[in-house]
Amino acid sequence: MSNKINNPDFKCKLFLTLAIILFFAGIILFFIKTPLGVLFLLISGGLNLYLNKKNPEFIKSFVDNKKTMPEHGLKKFNIVHIQGVKFADYQQKLSCRIANKNISFFDSEKEILKIDFDKIENVMVLEEIEQTQKNKSVVARAIVGGLLLGGVGAIVGGISGATPTLQTNKKYFLEISISGADKIIITTDNNSIKEIKKAITK
Repeated sequence: MSNKINNPDFKCKLFLTLAIILFFAGIILFFIKTPLGVLFLLISGGLNLYLNKKNPEFIKSFVDNKKTMPEHGLKKFNIVHIQGVKFADYQQKLSCRIANKNISFFDSEKEILKIDFDKIENVMVLEEIEQTQKNKSVVARAIVGGLLLGGVGAIVGGISGATPTLQTNKKYFLEISISGADKIIITTDNNSIKEIKKAITK
């Protein structure tokens, strides 16, 4: 718990929440007990000035997040980064948020990339097929575009039948092609991948 309290972002969220509460309480009290209402508004303003001076990037990120929120809510997904998002490592856990016209990637609460839908050229679901032996050593691995379960599925099935000790595992990825930039590849659970693809291509 002490680590959470000492986290700068946690402190900023706490102060910002307090500033918002005091602001609205100050407006209400202004019409009931004016001096107390003015005091609350002054404290709220002081907290805002402190946050802007102490951590301006947090305030900017908070304002930008509010601006990107769509009218009917923001879709959020937890993902694992594979490639394409700058400042993110391979297999780093991120979150992505989908608004009406863009998709954003976040490391904790810090936005590290935003892409407008009109810059996205193609969205494809990839399937990784991995064959392992019972001792978990990898025999073969292949990534297939577009969830091709026809010919590939038949080949895998045939091998599995001939060699009972092999086990086939499947993992799904989402590949986002962007004009003038590297492809972004992420992975998460299958249902979330379908929802992200549907939200981007609707």
